Amino acid sequence: MTALRIALALAVAGVALVACGGASSTPTPSASIVAWIGGQALTHAEFLDRRAIVAQSVASMERDLREVFPNPETDVEREQYAKSLKEWPARIAVLNRYRNDTVAFAELVLEYALAAAAIREGHTVSDDEKSAYVKEHSDNLDMMLEDPNFRNEAEQLFADSGGREAYLAKVTFSAERNLLIAKYLWASYECIGINPSVFGATGADLFTVGKAAVAAIEIELTGMPKIDTSPEKAIAYINEAESFASPSMPTPTATP
Repeated sequence: MTALRIALALAVAGVALVACGGASSTPTPSASIVAWIGGQALTHAEFLDRRAIVAQSVASMERDLREVFPNPETDVEREQYAKSLKEWPARIAVLNRYRNDTVAFAELVLEYALAAAAIREGHTVSDDEKSAYVKEHSDNLDMMLEDPNFRNEAEQLFADSGGREAYLAKVTFSAERNLLIAKYLWASYECIGINPSVFGATGADLFTVGKAAVAAIEIELTGMPKIDTSPEKAIAYINEAESFASPSMPTPTATP
């Protein structure tokens, strides 16, 4: 399950998201807990890691809007970039208005809420599934390093994460949560008549499922240390982000 970091940034930022596994920091026994989300502890380390990713995403969007989109080189780029030039300023404005703390917290609230919903529905993740998930990420990294087109991206990922082992430790830490989310979304999309394929579930559909999951949990900030947001701000951001989500897609009808 790639890119559930989540469709909040996909819908509002419109950027290529990092895999979920790279979006969490491995907690330590002494890690500060900044919030309880559906009974699960959110550590300060994980929050800071997510906030850094959000900041990088916003900076990348602003750079593309300023330097890339005004200079299309092909007809396809001309069409795509014209749309982005029209839509992205409003999306960036929303991100900047809510600021990085709220955006990062909202993304994590949505992820933790979806994982909690999966557990309530009886979904589980085996050790073999977690091992396969981590191995897939590791294999993908090897392929990126071997490909000149992606080597720099992989090396930058390691630099940002503290090395390959540190990156895979983050993948391992978030593996169960991400797999639970994937199972829950797959089942939920089927229930609302959406094709639960890799490209069949859109941002709007995720908000339909995600907002219900968030409404079913308790969110509490501990103030240790204090982060510059609140559950109310996070939910307000989720509601506003929904307006930028792509529309729902009906389930394709099978033909004989």
